[in-house]
Amino acid sequence: MPTRMLLPLLSLIPPAVLYQQHLRLLAAYPTLVVPSHLDISRRRDKPEVGMDRLSGEDWRGCHAGDAWSAVVPRRLLAGHGLREGSSPTTASGKDDLALAWARAFWGTWPLALERNIMKLLVSTGVGPFELRKGKEGTTEVDARNFAQGAKVLDGLFIVEAHDEPSGPSKEELASPSTNDGSSLSTQEPTIEGPIIASWWLSPVPTSPSASGRLLGGYHSFSVTSLPPPFSSASEAEDLVRLDFSCHILVDSPLDKRSHPSSTGTAEFSASLSLVQKLAMQFHLLYSRILMDCAIKRLKSSTWQ
Repeated sequence: MPTRMLLPLLSLIPPAVLYQQHLRLLAAYPTLVVPSHLDISRRRDKPEVGMDRLSGEDWRGCHAGDAWSAVVPRRLLAGHGLREGSSPTTASGKDDLALAWARAFWGTWPLALERNIMKLLVSTGVGPFELRKGKEGTTEVDARNFAQGAKVLDGLFIVEAHDEPSGPSKEELASPSTNDGSSLSTQEPTIEGPIIASWWLSPVPTSPSASGRLLGGYHSFSVTSLPPPFSSASEAEDLVRLDFSCHILVDSPLDKRSHPSSTGTAEFSASLSLVQKLAMQFHLLYSRILMDCAIKRLKSSTWQ
């Protein structure tokens, strides 16, 4: 085959591989409706840090939300959810599966890279994110335990809630639904979490009140112990579902009639500009990449 024909064919390999990976991630981690136990509007606590800057009940309202989940053996989380500074024999020393899931997620290499890039941009005065201080008196141990008020990724995120009583009402728990509305489980699950962290963008000096500008949002995590038929006595090990959800807050009036968990990012972005739509699509893709990296990290025998 002549070289002039071979080179164009070879140039198609990288985009073909990337597209194949996109299809793999899309199949492995479809976008789900946010489960009610991670729905920000159902929270009962008032943030002490993070979204405390918002007045009234504005912190409880988000314009859109998406969720992703993965089913894994419980043993992948076992032993990784012990709070630092506590003993396994004490009540606070229980193996917190939601904590183990959060540690696996936030320790992925894309987020470590994002932290370093954002810190560099912020130091030069052009960073899009605010690096916040968190709750006064929080320590590195608190950050490792994802305690309320602790900083995550050096202040890109602030932990607002970790378990009850800060989380949603247990009476309102429900398993996530797929895009066609079907439920992933018919029995009431046992859920650990949620762990909720917020982020905030730096204000735009030239347009402080530009309608439609992304302001901030939430990342939330929980672990659900799956009942039969997902797990049974005949199986070698119990299974759990790892949930990760994102909510966004935009500088525009919030339609109180629209429930956040029923409005996905793709649906919400239909009325936005082309640039904003592309940003939202990147957000969906990036979330699937983070899920995939976190699951691979969990399956690694050396992760900490």
